[in-house]
Order: sequence, then C-alpha cells, then structure tokens
Amino acid sequence: SLYTPIGESFSVLTRNFSHSGLALIHTRAIDVDFIAVALSPDTTSQIQFITRITWCRPLKRFYEIGGEFAARLGG
Repeated sequence: SLYTPIGESFSVLTRNFSHSGLALIHTRAIDVDFIAVALSPDTTSQIQFITRITWCRPLKRFYEIGGEFAARLGG
C-alpha cells in the first residue's frame, strides 16, 4: 500500500468540514504531514480519507488542526 500506518489511532472532534478538507479538535498537536481520517456518518458506514495537515494551532486547552483531503481510501 502507498500509505502505511505509523502510530495508534485516536479520536478527535470535527469542527469544520468541506468538499476539500476539514478542521479537527484534539488534545494534542499533530506533528506529521498526513493522517488517515475515518468519518462515520451513521452507525453502519465509514468514509476514509488521507488528509494532508496544513496547520495546527492552540485553541484554549486543545489544538485545532486543519487539513486538505489528499486521497479517498477504499470504495
């Protein structure tokens, strides 16, 4: 596979979502160039994207992380 996981999965909150990317809220800063994001629009399905991290900034006691969708995984 072109993409290989290098760490454990973690949960985040979605702050903004558009056709080209998203913003996430997490308790820690992200210091990698790409992450895999799995979105669950309902309890039976999941959409997965490779997301290029474009920025990360403090947001009170959390971090806001912005990214652009680079590729969709799966069908």
